[in-house]
Amino acid sequence: MFIFLFCVFFFYLFSQSFADTCNPQNLKIDLLTEFYTCKTDERLEYLKNYSSVRSWNENNICKLCLEKLQSKQNINTTKSSKMTLQQSNEPQEITNKSIDDKINKQESFKVSNNVNTVGYNDAPADQKFMNNLIYSTKQKMSKNINSAKEKYMWIQASKELCSSNEFDAFAPKKNWVGHVKSVIANDSGEIQIEININDFGNTIWDTNLNSKLIKKALNFKEAGLFNYNLEVSSFVKFSGSFKRGKMSENECLDASVFNAEPDLDNQTFFFTIYEIEELR
Repeated sequence: MFIFLFCVFFFYLFSQSFADTCNPQNLKIDLLTEFYTCKTDERLEYLKNYSSVRSWNENNICKLCLEKLQSKQNINTTKSSKMTLQQSNEPQEITNKSIDDKINKQESFKVSNNVNTVGYNDAPADQKFMNNLIYSTKQKMSKNINSAKEKYMWIQASKELCSSNEFDAFAPKKNWVGHVKSVIANDSGEIQIEININDFGNTIWDTNLNSKLIKKALNFKEAGLFNYNLEVSSFVKFSGSFKRGKMSENECLDASVFNAEPDLDNQTFFFTIYEIEELR
């Protein structure tokens, strides 16, 4: 019994020591790829919950991936072990870059397992540019920054969106994709439609859908305004254009119901739809 307790205590001390160390250079070269792949997979998995994106902790994920590889290799954290397992910085920088490139191409458009037939990976380049810009700006923010700095960061993002040749803010947007959030009929017979354009809260809103498209819209399935469920909603492809925001307030795209602002996060952008079709 004493030996068992001693072993448990020793394992606890080892675990604590390991938990305080997150250094991939301790890994053998052949395990580095697995380590960075693990980090990529964990980050992509994390993106399924965008409501808490600011709570992402890179150090914790680093430790988690090292722990996953512990069964394949006894990770020695002593200085002498570091010398024998030493590798040049160049391969590691290349590995980091390749992983970051992979994430930049995928992370903003990862779809939940409930919606895996088609998703935001099918988005055209200009839609991906906008979504990546919003996501990357959110990632740069921390809980400790003040409201002025946060506002300033959104101003810079809004300016970048409006000045980008790749996005071309007010040119027609072709073959964008999204989930139908709601379809609403006014008493006058006008149809409003709102469509999610990414997995972290942004939508486009046509407040008076073209009469030629109403028949299609009436058959769309909604995710819902309150009991939100993407699994049952129609996934659509659409074309149209954004409306210009109030540039004096650094608002690139019009999302103003009450007042203009540069913030791009969780915004509903006014949009005129020219064409729309259901993909599934």
